[in-house]
Amino acid sequence: MIAFNQINTVLNDTVAISGAVIRPGTYPFTEGMSVIELIRKASGFQLDAALDRAMIIRPLGTAASYDIMPGDRAASTREEIISIDLAGILAGNKDADIKLQRLDSLKIFTHLETRDDGTVRITGGVRKPGVYKLTANLSLGELIRIAGGPTTDAFPGESKIVRLKRTVDDTQMNVSNYRFRLDDVLRRLADYDLLLENQDQIVIKRVQSMQVSVRIGGRVPFPGTYILQDGAKISDVLAEAGGLLPDADLRAAVFTRKKIQQLQQARLDDLFTRMDQLFGDGRNRVIRDGRNNEGIAAHLSYLGLGNLSNSIERFQARGRLVINMLSNCFMDSHDNVALEDGDELYIPRRENIVMVLGEANYPNAFVWKNGMCVGDYLNKAGGLLPEADKKQIYVVMANGEVFSEANKNMFGGSISNFRPGPGDTVLIPKKPPSRSALNKASDVTLLIRQMAETGLVGASIPQAFSNRNPANVSLGLNSSNQSPPDIINNQSSDQFYNDARQNQQNLINQNQIQNPNPIQYQSQYQNLNQDR
Repeated sequence: MIAFNQINTVLNDTVAISGAVIRPGTYPFTEGMSVIELIRKASGFQLDAALDRAMIIRPLGTAASYDIMPGDRAASTREEIISIDLAGILAGNKDADIKLQRLDSLKIFTHLETRDDGTVRITGGVRKPGVYKLTANLSLGELIRIAGGPTTDAFPGESKIVRLKRTVDDTQMNVSNYRFRLDDVLRRLADYDLLLENQDQIVIKRVQSMQVSVRIGGRVPFPGTYILQDGAKISDVLAEAGGLLPDADLRAAVFTRKKIQQLQQARLDDLFTRMDQLFGDGRNRVIRDGRNNEGIAAHLSYLGLGNLSNSIERFQARGRLVINMLSNCFMDSHDNVALEDGDELYIPRRENIVMVLGEANYPNAFVWKNGMCVGDYLNKAGGLLPEADKKQIYVVMANGEVFSEANKNMFGGSISNFRPGPGDTVLIPKKPPSRSALNKASDVTLLIRQMAETGLVGASIPQAFSNRNPANVSLGLNSSNQSPPDIINNQSSDQFYNDARQNQQNLINQNQIQNPNPIQYQSQYQNLNQDR
């Protein structure tokens, strides 16, 4: 017990100091100890100490109550936060140098903790644009030098400083512009020593670059990147690259543009988002209104949409612009487009093949022969599989254009008579899944039963009430043993069964369902026969 009391006394007779001092830590407490004495024990301040304010955290202050719920005053605390006039203490003000208590903790702040560092921003025609710390007496000319100086495309004329100014009533910040000439600043003729203020933004103008950087590759004598004047066209970069090699295939040339790629990718992302939403709404409707197996199938299909999402992310947009480099008078045609910075042109080697892909017995590549049509290449591939969708076959040509049954009139014939060129691809999609004849017959049978029961109920109500005295009609709300009218048994069983079968056969004929399973129809009326 004696040892415990000694340890407890030692732990409680301490004070602490932290922050921007040389030796932060815990020190022994003595009666009458002041703030300045504790600072001296910590060997004084660091260079970045803020010497205006400090703070004492006092865990054993005067107890005070506070609310947990409004007005209950159910909680209390003895911890206090005491603000210290550190500047007054250092100036010798004894009233500011308050006395410490046991377990007090003194906090000395740094400049960064008491205020934000001033910053300035420089943008535009400098080598290292960005945000810089506002130092003492930082001038406009010095900041331009710190930022690496002007770039070659910097405009030597007028630039500006954007500066924030408070309004007279201090309710908002307004923007004012100070304009200067960059060449005068660089030659120290004017404004070089203009002092900057916190949050100033220096904007150095840049002149328009009247050039484009274009890359050309493939079957040209001198592939590579070329710098051309603004307004140059595809024919110009071809001339710079030395023309075409003998085996170059202009029909299959691929021209890509970064701006188109970004636009295509944005549209692709929007398309998938809408598709995901529409697919989910359709799944919810099937689950709500369809049968159990249909709802399960719709949900599984929705889960499979994740695979499509992964495929879309894996195959990004290429930014291809379809051009016809074999058109008459290409030099003066619209296909000879003006080049933009970052454009790429690739001219492949001529490939005398035609690809057949999809639902064919033997998808493969075949040698292109002049005069052969799509039907000929399908025969070479062994014909179509039963799952092939004949109406959706299409051809992707080497230049990026597509021919299908939808635009057959533009090419003057059906897809089977279309003659693909070298490098073209014939694609055969798969038929979408459809409901089986058995499922369709089941739907018809269910509809027949519902219609038959509804018709019998409607026909039997007048007959049931005609056998009763209107004055003695019972609503079935009493406790008598009187039973309700037997609507079904008012007809003969043979008549009801024959009428239902006849209605069933009529609907089946209308829906063109052949040879339905009579066992399935019989099961629909099994319960009815048992009731009879």
